[in-house]
Amino acid sequence: MATYQEVRTNLGKALKKAPKPFRKYRNFADEVWSGGSLDPKTKEIIAVAVTHVTKCSYCVDYHTKKAKEAGASVEELVEAAVISASIQAYPLPDDEEHLREFSSLSAEEFFTYPINEDCFHLDGKTKTLIGLSISYALKSRYHIALFKEQAVIRSISEEEIKETSRIASALLAGAAIRHIDEVLLAYGE
Repeated sequence: MATYQEVRTNLGKALKKAPKPFRKYRNFADEVWSGGSLDPKTKEIIAVAVTHVTKCSYCVDYHTKKAKEAGASVEELVEAAVISASIQAYPLPDDEEHLREFSSLSAEEFFTYPINEDCFHLDGKTKTLIGLSISYALKSRYHIALFKEQAVIRSISEEEIKETSRIASALLAGAAIRHIDEVLLAYGE
């Protein structure tokens, strides 16, 4: 696996090899991370949670450092990752047999944690925004509907909801872009 610095170097090379398509991605990503209705700390906590969907170690590293700079605690980031794990592991609601396999109190508590009132280090609004972003990244209609209901209950604005979708999209794109360094390595550049 390439180190953080090797990935950065190779992405710089990619920019030089094909600047116009790479710039399209950068313009999109820069727009997502600048401004908006969410503060930088919340954006980065959401980003760390979504990187656990994209499985991009470079992105985990980058956004964890950005979250720390924005004032996020390690406890908040761990809780965000657990929320991500809970949503990713949730059995599909239309799969009765699979749901029965998880019919235990501990499974139920784990799978419902993102929408219940338990807030350890993150507030309910941030948990809901994380849930929405994870749901968008997973393209889970079930969870999107569930977290949109929670957003209404928690008075989350439509702009904040849209922003979580853009964060998920930027991270999905970023995870794919990150692997350009592997293309260059495989190509022999």
